[in-house]
Amino acid sequence: MKKLLFLILLVLAFSFQMYAESLADENKTVTPSELVTTLGEVPSKVSNHLKNEWSEIKEFQQASWQAGKEQNAKNWAKIKSFFSNLTTGTN
Repeated sequence: MKKLLFLILLVLAFSFQMYAESLADENKTVTPSELVTTLGEVPSKVSNHLKNEWSEIKEFQQASWQAGKEQNAKNWAKIKSFFSNLTTGTN
């Protein structure tokens, strides 16, 4: 049990060290013009994302409603045939 715990701690220590080194390599500076450009693009990106999601939702709902209508028609047909079989006396 102690060996397993030691092994887990050792793996975590090495993975944290590798993570810290990767963070140290990312010393990227952002210029004010890049910041303004990026912030200016945010509203259009959000708008495009929302429009895409809206169209996907509408397509999904349309397909779901159609499947529901078909299932409902099948259910009504079964119910009607069940009761028509009761009235005619055949099963």
